[in-house]
Amino acid sequence: AGWASGELHLREWRFSAGAGPGGSLWQLATQVCAQGRPERMIIVEPPLATPHAEAIVGLACGPDVRALVVGRDQVAKSLRGHSVVVAFPNGSAAVERTT
Repeated sequence: AGWASGELHLREWRFSAGAGPGGSLWQLATQVCAQGRPERMIIVEPPLATPHAEAIVGLACGPDVRALVVGRDQVAKSLRGHSVVVAFPNGSAAVERTT
């Protein structure tokens, strides 16, 4: 349990620090939703806790955008309507796919 707690803390620190060159989920969600609100924002294996990722999307995009946190193998079956798939290559949030 101690290791898991430390790992979660490290992941959240990396996220909040914007460790990757592309920026944070907050920045990306704000940009994506300013351009046109998707129905779903599918977040693939984020480097932070699921409730935090869902809250960030809710604050950046409003209650009409549904945040789904999924594993890589669940992306295809999660796509519906206007969806934006967000992944974290090198620790930065990046749009991987838009439908």
